[in-house]
Amino acid sequence: MAFATQTDLDDPAVFAPPELHEMRALLEALPAQVAEAWAAGLASDVAERVAVPGRVLVAGVGGSAIGADIVATLALTCATVPVQVLRGYAAPPLGSDTLLIGSSFSGNTAETIAALTESQRDGQRLVLTTGGRLASLAETHDWATFRYAFDGPPRSALGWSTFPLLAILARLRAIHLEERLVEGIVEQLRRSGMALRPEESSAFNPAKRLAGAIAGRPVLVLGAGPLEVAARRWAGQLNENAKQWAVAGAFPEANHNLLVPLAAGRHPAAAEQPYVVLLDAPLLDERMSRHVALTAEVLADAGAAHEVVRVESSSTLGAIMEACQVGDWVSLYASALNEVDPMDIDALVRFKARLASLE
Repeated sequence: MAFATQTDLDDPAVFAPPELHEMRALLEALPAQVAEAWAAGLASDVAERVAVPGRVLVAGVGGSAIGADIVATLALTCATVPVQVLRGYAAPPLGSDTLLIGSSFSGNTAETIAALTESQRDGQRLVLTTGGRLASLAETHDWATFRYAFDGPPRSALGWSTFPLLAILARLRAIHLEERLVEGIVEQLRRSGMALRPEESSAFNPAKRLAGAIAGRPVLVLGAGPLEVAARRWAGQLNENAKQWAVAGAFPEANHNLLVPLAAGRHPAAAEQPYVVLLDAPLLDERMSRHVALTAEVLADAGAAHEVVRVESSSTLGAIMEACQVGDWVSLYASALNEVDPMDIDALVRFKARLASLE
């Protein structure tokens, strides 16, 4: 991939093109979006239309599923019921106490619609969407529906894909989440976001510095513990916004396989070694922290390009959101360096159209 090595991210003119300006505005609005989405979820009557579940399944893919991933990650430590994400066409067997949720920004996601309509009729249904076929199906079948409006691509609606679902499950007492924690996360995102804006020079802006290191090269993002979902978010944002090869992995699993080629350093047959980003946070289990630290040592010994990105939030949800925020800004700056449109996902649009034509 060709990219502009001379592009100065500290030059305001770099962000003048409409597509860069639009994505920048969406990233800056994340704290306000989180606050609005949480409040809307609390105010909704959706929780009153379903019974307290014994199990929660969330069907979704792409940008609509990342919020479900965050909720499922949080549920590992603060939920009263199991939460599972379905990224495909099928749902597992449903019990009468199962709540099957369809999360689709457009409401036209084929996989999500199939998971809700082709599974057995047992259990309850709930839909989160802006409209489309899913909203129509919900009306036909009288499914509980949380409908929202957002002007931006699905991947930029992280607040809307996450916080209404959290609010609804909190009201159902399926997950423990205090309102003051969310309020604190909003303030935290506002503070941390200030240091990531284009106005902050590269000397003090960690997202700009990291974008300069990774632009145009393959990237491997590794997340420890609850930051696995943030690593997946980073990879997706680099794919879509920066048009760049990026994949995600997780500790401790990565140190049972991926560590072997990483520790070997540059292989003669490899076109290019990936730049490795390791996501870390002080709240991690001590064993997870050791994985991050030792892996960084192995990479350094092998001469492998890498960086540890440490977020400081003291809560699981806060750390995930802060890590996602940093990754989003890195992807914007990488798109500028790669000289690509961060809003354009024509390859996905064309593929979905071809796939639909075969059904």
